[in-house]
Amino acid sequence: MAATVDEDRLTVAIKNIARTCGDEISEEEPILDARLEDGSRVAAMFPPCSAGGATLTVRRFSCRYPLDDVVDVGSVPVDAAALLRKAVASRQNVLISGGTGTGKTTLLNALAATI
Repeated sequence: MAATVDEDRLTVAIKNIARTCGDEISEEEPILDARLEDGSRVAAMFPPCSAGGATLTVRRFSCRYPLDDVVDVGSVPVDAAALLRKAVASRQNVLISGGTGTGKTTLLNALAATI
């Protein structure tokens, strides 16, 4: 969900978040990649890295789901889940890739829970 806020307030908020994380963001160092105490990931940019002004993205992680739940919601087909379970059980290497927000971490956590 995207929200629009006043640029000055956003800049102050980003700097406060960076300070809380023990990091810094400025015109000289315009990129922040940090993790909050609750495990959420924070990414922020100042111009010139973000041409339209300052940007802030916070990725909060929800609860972990068992692999069966990931299958039930249609994120992974039943046959693919069976193959992944077998690969993990036999200690095979597994590569999970995808774009931002596609469920890579959720799937990896579900697979890790089968160990």
